[in-house]
Amino acid sequence: MSTKLTYKNVCGHTTTILAVKESSNIIISVISTCLTIQSLGLNKLIISEEEIYLPLTKIPSLIKISDILTPSCFLPIMIINVLRMENGLLSKNLAKKLNLISIINIE
Repeated sequence: MSTKLTYKNVCGHTTTILAVKESSNIIISVISTCLTIQSLGLNKLIISEEEIYLPLTKIPSLIKISDILTPSCFLPIMIINVLRMENGLLSKNLAKKLNLISIINIE
């Protein structure tokens, strides 16, 4: 199973987050038109199942990302949402239906 979400940030850049569950970890890959996000090299970010239940400010890899990005960047919280969708904690159908941000596509 996998979860793929593409969204447009407030800055106008488009970002796609892919999450794939492998045993007790979820592997995240990020592709973006944003040069700052590209420079982070998020091709294989590994998040453990235990970390999914933590707040954003308690997940070490996401804290590092948040420190580099502007406060208006959706990437850290969107990674959390994709992690939760891939782990069955957030409904993909509900995310599509509510369309709370400029979500281009959710598969």
